[in-house]
Amino acid sequence: IEEKLAAVWADVLKLEQVGSTDNFFELGGDSILSLQIIARAKRQGIKLSPKQLFEKQTIGQLASVAKLIEKKPMAVVEQVSGSLPLLPIQARFFELDIPERQHWNQALMLKPLQTLEAAHLQAALTALIEQHDALRLGFTQQGGQWQATFGAL
Repeated sequence: IEEKLAAVWADVLKLEQVGSTDNFFELGGDSILSLQIIARAKRQGIKLSPKQLFEKQTIGQLASVAKLIEKKPMAVVEQVSGSLPLLPIQARFFELDIPERQHWNQALMLKPLQTLEAAHLQAALTALIEQHDALRLGFTQQGGQWQATFGAL
């Protein structure tokens, strides 16, 4: 745990290395950085609270109270298909007399910091769509009634 915490502290505090007896606040840590430490430690499988970091200000002390996060298997997600009734807010939207309904979309231009590999981007988007069924919803009107339908993967 100490090694992982030391790496997290060094990264957040922008230091080459951190010792187990170095004080977080003396190294330049503050309340905002403490939240970054907690979040990054969590990604490393270590559970900490802000209170623990403020009370145990060295890596050695903090490691003694930190808890390892038990890795749980990912939930199995079954693919959803077919149609479903609209949610009330969706029904209200489709009740409105909107001339060019297809223009009610929102676009956002993202500029990557690094070159993107098309295959990696495709794999990431596919994983996202597989995990979140709502991203496959389409809306159609049949017999004067609007309905939501899940698109195929």
